[in-house]
Amino acid sequence: SVNINLSKTLSLAKASIHVLRKVRTDHGFIMEDSMETLDIPPGTKEGDVIRLKGKGHAHEDKSGCGDLEVTVHIVNDTSFTRIGNYDLGIAVAFTYPQIILGCRVQIPTLDGRTAGMVLPPSGAQVGGTIKIPGKGCVKPDGITRGDLYVKVMLKPLENITEYQKELLNELQATGLGLPELQDYI
Repeated sequence: SVNINLSKTLSLAKASIHVLRKVRTDHGFIMEDSMETLDIPPGTKEGDVIRLKGKGHAHEDKSGCGDLEVTVHIVNDTSFTRIGNYDLGIAVAFTYPQIILGCRVQIPTLDGRTAGMVLPPSGAQVGGTIKIPGKGCVKPDGITRGDLYVKVMLKPLENITEYQKELLNELQATGLGLPELQDYI
């Protein structure tokens, strides 16, 4: 097996693997220790198996060597969560005014770039998601991509000023800040 980082699944990745295999010599079989280079295609998923023809153990009947099968394990070293095969999810904390008034933001993507996203005024629910098409993992064709789902979270208020407290008190006095009973799920 071989481990690769999630971000490496966006393009062709190479990995070196240590192989201990049985090979035939003039005097019988011996165990040979070697390093093989493995090409990991874009869009590889957790548990995919890559076959290296003729790199396995030598056959007893002198008909050549078998194949070496390598299982790929994806190590997630990012803030992203893989959803299904090619979609990704990321949680982003927004301020209360951003959630209520809406905003345009740049969301990080797996390839290290950003994607523009619009949080619509009063249209996003805390815990809900907004889809950014084509910004997920690369599919096996190496070109098309899954989607990126942004989970809307509420950023806690920290270190607020006296003026901000006054504004929040005014908002609460309008009746918008009253608690409401809901089903416990």
